[in-house]
Amino acid sequence: MLLALISNGVTETLLLNREWDTTKIGEHMALLLRSTFIARQ
Repeated sequence: MLLALISNGVTETLLLNREWDTTKIGEHMALLLRSTFIARQ
């Protein structure tokens, strides 16, 4: 699942089809990874 989310296909779709900028992609991917791998306290 994680590999699918960070694949070039997802990034390409967000950049080209959805017209996201690289900052927005970075922020959303960071949030996804933090919420997946860091336990809530």
